[in-house]
Amino acid sequence: MRRVLSSVGIGAATVDTVLPRNKVTPGTELTLTVEVDGGDADQQVDGISFAFVTRYWAGTSHATAVIDSTTAAEDFTIAAGSHRTIEVDVTVPAATPVTVGSTNVWLKTGLDIDWSIDPTDRDSITVDPDPYRQAFFDAADALGYAFDEADCKEAHTVDPARPFVQEFDFVPQSDEYADSGDLEAVFVPDDDGLTAVVQVEPEGGIEDFEEFAAESSEFTITDPDPDTVAETLDDVLADHV
Repeated sequence: MRRVLSSVGIGAATVDTVLPRNKVTPGTELTLTVEVDGGDADQQVDGISFAFVTRYWAGTSHATAVIDSTTAAEDFTIAAGSHRTIEVDVTVPAATPVTVGSTNVWLKTGLDIDWSIDPTDRDSITVDPDPYRQAFFDAADALGYAFDEADCKEAHTVDPARPFVQEFDFVPQSDEYADSGDLEAVFVPDDDGLTAVVQVEPEGGIEDFEEFAAESSEFTITDPDPDTVAETLDDVLADHV
């Protein structure tokens, strides 16, 4: 009977992941401590899954997307009433959105148990910009654009690997760009750094990301030096204003 109840989640094993820190940076490695407590019956665990998850606006409502996921391929049995501590190294995905504006990111941990409701754990995390995005932010500021807001929106053309992009909005403050529209930017990571896709918002705004992709300019940031990025961004902006 205990096995039957465990299969529907009653008296089953539980999992709790302890992060070494709540604040992370995309592309860095984390050593996670996973605490597994046995339930009322022995259970076979076929693996531990980790997924970095966020929410994005899908036009009429919010949807949830897995940014990236991995599985620790370690089979073990968690005996009834026992406790087990496991350390696992995971890499924060390079495409993880920065938690500014309305953006939320969390780490979901799951135990893979056949014929059972998989035990899960959810931990909210704060995501700081990686050096490449930070260099862009500093460059935009140096050119007279102040950060305004950021959110994740549905898109399939800018970053085909994911159903969303994180859009950053910067408002012109300097005399040079005072009469231009807001600077919109999204970022797509690659092996050498990231690609910045930018657009100066035209009068009336941008209806969708297909329009954004068609009218935007892009450049690759391989050197996280704000001055270098500012020079390139300034040249790109000259074509839009």
